[in-house]
Amino acid sequence: MLKLNLMTEKDRKEAAYIERRRIREEERKKRIFNPRSRIIGIDADALRSQIDEKKKHDEEQKRIDRIFEDNLKKADQIAIALAQKQDKEQRKLLQEIDNFRKQFQRAEDRREFDLNDPNGIKKQLPARVSDEDPRLGPSSAQ
Repeated sequence: MLKLNLMTEKDRKEAAYIERRRIREEERKKRIFNPRSRIIGIDADALRSQIDEKKKHDEEQKRIDRIFEDNLKKADQIAIALAQKQDKEQRKLLQEIDNFRKQFQRAEDRREFDLNDPNGIKKQLPARVSDEDPRLGPSSAQ
């Protein structure tokens, strides 16, 4: 007998249907007989790639955070140095003002010092030294 390999339209559709069903069955077997995929229920490779991406993202974030921390530490050191310099300059200015006051603005040099002098009475001459005191006028005679 002769076998003719002529396929009709119906035969082609049936062959395509059988092929699609065979491919689906192969994919189903891969899912069922793969314990990792069967237990987890999703693609393990995709999960691994997501985990790797997350680790890379976390490492990048940590690196960025370290850079920010380093910049913050440098800024703090600069701020501390500037504050110390400013305090030193302020102390120096106050010291110079204090020295100027001690040198040129003494209490003894004030106009009204004679009114507030604690030793003023000790420094005054007595009302009368002797009978021939030139400060005595005619009204002080008795």
